[in-house]
Amino acid sequence: RIKKTLQYSTAEGAVTSVSNSVANSYLTPFALSLGATSPEIGLLASVKSLAESTAQIPGALLTQYTSRKAIWMLSWISSRAFWIPVILLPFIFLQNSIQILILLIGIITFIASLNGPAWTSLMGDVVPENIRGRYLGRRNMIAGFSGLLATLMAGSFLSLLGFSLIFAISTAIGLFGVIFFV
Repeated sequence: RIKKTLQYSTAEGAVTSVSNSVANSYLTPFALSLGATSPEIGLLASVKSLAESTAQIPGALLTQYTSRKAIWMLSWISSRAFWIPVILLPFIFLQNSIQILILLIGIITFIASLNGPAWTSLMGDVVPENIRGRYLGRRNMIAGFSGLLATLMAGSFLSLLGFSLIFAISTAIGLFGVIFFV
């Protein structure tokens, strides 16, 4: 049972990396295509870092009241739902689309980061201590390679598909990973 769980976790990590790598790699070019200025790009990066850091405390507190697996799943699915307005942003033609993008990315990052403490705790319980380092190193290598490959593929299709479709595909892949591997 543990072996199967670890295999699923590795597959989920690869799928998650595909989704996150594409979204993170093309977020700044997407913002630039919407007309973002240099200060707005800096703010976008800062908001992501701030949201990621501040989510750790409430994420840890949630583990006292809710199942770690439920936190992880709800965080992942909810954060992906907020990609829908990001994907639609180029088609809405709002004057303040960059500010909306920054706000949405802050929300997405905060919600997605809520699962960090739950995931870390869960993996500590699932992965036997004697193989933890080897397993997590292998999992991270597979996830990193998957993310790199997906980013390169997305870049080669970007001019054909556009940012919105690239983000929609990466979001769908991420949701598939949660539904299929959990």
